[in-house]
Amino acid sequence: MAALGHDPLDVETLLGRAGLTPDRGYAMLLTLELAGLVARLPGGRFQRLA
Repeated sequence: MAALGHDPLDVETLLGRAGLTPDRGYAMLLTLELAGLVARLPGGRFQRLA
């Protein structure tokens, strides 16, 4: 969540900031999305909700 910040961010930038592999990063993002903590936006971007 710290790597995401509060502004919409594309997945590539987020993975680079967090130092995650794509597999691990997408799994974490899906978990956070299902928990209602992040939202998937058009263009492959994510935004923190909480």
